[in-house]
Amino acid sequence: MSIIALTAEQQAVVDSEDSCFVEACPGAGKTRTMVELFVKSASTPTRRTGVAALALTNVAAEEIRKRCAELGQRTLAEYPHFVGTFDAFIARYLVIPFGSRWSPKATPKIVDAWSRYDIEVAPPKGAMVAPVSLDAFPMQKDETYVVEM
Repeated sequence: MSIIALTAEQQAVVDSEDSCFVEACPGAGKTRTMVELFVKSASTPTRRTGVAALALTNVAAEEIRKRCAELGQRTLAEYPHFVGTFDAFIARYLVIPFGSRWSPKATPKIVDAWSRYDIEVAPPKGAMVAPVSLDAFPMQKDETYVVEM
């Protein structure tokens, strides 16, 4: 099913019945191996639950979705499966469904862009600087934050 053949080490990870820890340099094929493992796990006919492919960044999650589509497995990135970041998984399945114990009637909101809110970060008491808008901390696609002051 793979577009490019896996190495023996990569195939061993995909075929393993146990948990694996994979450490490798950039370009070694970790994402390809993860996609193959995800496709194999999610395609098991006896499985009655979804499978999650968790990535550290949105860019990596999008790459997993793209590679699933290239393998003809686009639906694996849809319910009941999940492809996304750790924080998106926690937000979707733990935070939003259960709300807040401090405000049971309010649904938590996940902030994905500061510009949606008119909020300023106040400096510590006694600081001789003006408050800073949250727009000074733009969210980038790779989830890094660049301070513009």
